[in-house]
Amino acid sequence: MKKIFACALVFCALFSFTACGHRHTVGEWQVDYIGHWHVCEKCGQKIDYTGHEFGKDEKCIVCNSTVIINSNGNSVVTVYGEDGEVLREVVFNKDGNAVN
Repeated sequence: MKKIFACALVFCALFSFTACGHRHTVGEWQVDYIGHWHVCEKCGQKIDYTGHEFGKDEKCIVCNSTVIINSNGNSVVTVYGEDGEVLREVVFNKDGNAVN
């Protein structure tokens, strides 16, 4: 049992740092019409990427954003703050490229 605990402790210690040799420092969620992620402020690596998980209010339960497909086929992603205010809005064309 002690060996298992020791191995687990070593594993956690090894993976607390990234391949680039530092702990990631992240800011706000970055989003597109498929998912969300963080970007390390030190090395620029994209981390924590996952797809959106929409709740009953049609907002993502992780990054607090909505995704709407408008009449011309573009995806409009709106990110909301904790108080419900719009923090930013990003429009993606059919190819997945941001257009604003």
